[in-house]
Amino acid sequence: MRQHQFDFANLGGASLYPGEYTTETRRRRFLNKYKIEIAAILLALRRAKAIGQNSRPIEIPENCDRCGTDFIDLGFYFDCATGGDDHGPWSNLCFDCFADTGNGIGWGLGQMYFHDGEGWQCIGGGDLSPAEEEEAE
Repeated sequence: MRQHQFDFANLGGASLYPGEYTTETRRRRFLNKYKIEIAAILLALRRAKAIGQNSRPIEIPENCDRCGTDFIDLGFYFDCATGGDDHGPWSNLCFDCFADTGNGIGWGLGQMYFHDGEGWQCIGGGDLSPAEEEEAE
């Protein structure tokens, strides 16, 4: 059986036999498998001021839902699906708890928020669709 290459965002994809998984399943597996590396890169890019102009959350959690770590002391947190089920339950997690139980970073999987001194800002996993601007009346 022939193997095919797939590559999300030109990151060096893996080979799979055709028909083994849907594209969405492959994307989710990739985002889950490399969740720690993705989080570290996002944080480094934010600190280098290369990213960070995304949405801000309306409801702001204070502590990790799992271990109680204070997010202000940490400087970032994850709002993500946990337990292997992409549809829930969702939790606000610190880095360690995200590494243990988070499903990944990406739209439909989880978002990473960074405190930029003014408030929390989504630096990864946000909606990739451009926001529709309201028309002036």
